This record gives sequence, structure tokens and C-alpha cells, in this order.
Amino acid sequence: ECSGYCYQSSGINAEYGQVEWGTITTEKRRLDLARLDLDAAKSKVRGARTPEAMQQNEQKAVHVPAYLQTQVRECQAAFDRQYEQTKILLTDADRKSAEFTVYLEELIRSQKDFHEQAHKMLEDAYSKMKK
Repeated sequence: ECSGYCYQSSGINAEYGQVEWGTITTEKRRLDLARLDLDAAKSKVRGARTPEAMQQNEQKAVHVPAYLQTQVRECQAAFDRQYEQTKILLTDADRKSAEFTVYLEELIRSQKDFHEQAHKMLEDAYSKMKK
């Protein structure tokens, strides 16, 4: 049977879930920004390989400045780190959601049993009163 503690703890879980969702949203936003930075760095590299630049270097490989290559590597590393961090948070939230669902089912089942017992007791009391 569930005491009033279940109601209190489910409220705490709801508040915790809101805080956790806020953290996930922030990390997702950071992931989006890291992706934009990576796309911008890659665009700069593509810009260095314009048709004019390729024609000037006809048979030589197109030279991309080292600082652009470094920027792409750094942005890719930052994106990968943020991706992993966001993935961990989402996986953890998914696990906690599954756990919470189990607890919620248990609460609902115990409340259902309580009310069925109360209904039976009221019917018994009512039938005794009518005699």
C-alpha cells in the first residue's frame, strides 16, 4: 500500500524531471551551436577551394591554409564531445523515465486496490445498516 509519501515523491520527481529537461535542452542547444560552428569552419575550407583557386593551382593539390584545417579539427572535436555529452543525458533521461513509469504503475495499482477495498467495505457497511 502507498502512503502519502508516494504523492510527495512523485512531486519531487516531477520537479527533478523539469530541471533535468532544462539541462537536456541547454545541452541540445550547445550541440546545435557546435554543429553550426563546424558547418561554418567547413564552409571556410570549401571557400578556399573556389574554382578560381583550383584554376590557379591547376595540377597541384588545392592548398587549404593550416589555420582552417585546425579550425575544422577543433570544431569537429567540440561537436563530438558535445554529442557524447548530450547522448549520455538523453540515455539517462530515458532510463529514468522507464523507472518512473514502473513506479507510477505501482502507485496506480495500489490506489486502485485501495479504492476497491474501500468500495467493498462501504458496500458491506451499507448492507449491514439495511438489515
